Amino acid sequence: MSDAHSYDLYSYFSDLSKTTDILDYYSKIQLYSVNKKQKLEAYKNEINNNNSKLKSSIQLLYEFDLYQPTININLLPDNSFFVQFEFKLKRPFYSKDDEQFYIIDNPICKESVFKVPMMRPSGWAGALKNAIVNNDKEKHNELELQSIERLFGYVSDKEDNNKKGSLMLFPTYFDNIKFEILNPHDRDTKAGKNPIYYEVVPAKSTGLFSLLYVPFYISDEEKSDANDKIAFDIDLVAKGLKSMFLTYGFGAKTSSGFGIAENDPIEGKIILKSKCVNVSVHEDIKPPEKEFLKYLNEDGSLKDSFKDAEGKLITKITGEKLSQIAGGSLNEFKRFKNWYNKEGGHKWRKSLQSKNGTSVEWPPLPFKTFDELIDVAKDISQKLRNFKEGGQ
Repeated sequence: MSDAHSYDLYSYFSDLSKTTDILDYYSKIQLYSVNKKQKLEAYKNEINNNNSKLKSSIQLLYEFDLYQPTININLLPDNSFFVQFEFKLKRPFYSKDDEQFYIIDNPICKESVFKVPMMRPSGWAGALKNAIVNNDKEKHNELELQSIERLFGYVSDKEDNNKKGSLMLFPTYFDNIKFEILNPHDRDTKAGKNPIYYEVVPAKSTGLFSLLYVPFYISDEEKSDANDKIAFDIDLVAKGLKSMFLTYGFGAKTSSGFGIAENDPIEGKIILKSKCVNVSVHEDIKPPEKEFLKYLNEDGSLKDSFKDAEGKLITKITGEKLSQIAGGSLNEFKRFKNWYNKEGGHKWRKSLQSKNGTSVEWPPLPFKTFDELIDVAKDISQKLRNFKEGGQ
């Protein structure tokens, strides 16, 4: 690779036409700032109708494995855990960007290359710490203070005494931007004077939240009662996440109600690496009918003959074509599609992998609401404490 491309790996290795379109669009918005009054209406139209460009940017983040972080927990210390879930905004999200050259004073924070709105890891850490502290502001005890230091680290007056926390947060990206105006009214005239323009991620938009906890101890004293400490931490994190998303908010202007998520629906998982906790994961998986096996490989994956150009199960096909590729009747294929899409498919494949010993060693623990997240954390916490007490 030449030096000319070394400054921007994303652009060099991606679909260059897509990246150019994105950057050209963003540059146009920036140039509107040269003539703000005349270009404000054009800017509003651009922002409110640019979802297709943002979706292209999100697709590139997917291609680079940046949108959804994946963790090989087998490489991490015992009792590490990874939390990941999708959430839906109940109120708009706003986080101010540091962009100086822009048509309005309040652009939303964007990823530096693909220009999609984002919540930075540092923003998540600050919001989560604030939620945990405010949960029991009047009842703070020594254990909670110690846990907060373990989770988020601390900065000491002495340079060599700083400590990194056990939590690692990841960025969250959104594929939607809308234009909003706050227009403070004069108390006497009841009329708005100086409208304030904002870019926001609107309500009903979705994002993916990811958090990693890696316990580490630098002395034998810190290793003592490790299970109790980790049990306390996972409880605190789960309760903090619920409070952050549903009560205190995240991003900027949370005091005005920005950055609040819906409790339902969310799809999430906790992956825990712990020999102290016996994980029991049970799913009722409907096996395929005998006639359906002709559409599947031995490992449960879909045969190439029955895939479309995107690698998904074909949806429209004639009986003649189906017969040519060794399928059954149209009625049988319709029943197979129903099973594959609603009942089995990837679940059946995972169950086969488990029997063959190729599944992950630490299975994910699912949850669908923040209350379920707290319940899963409580269960893990109790099992960690019981292991210490019972020695098994």
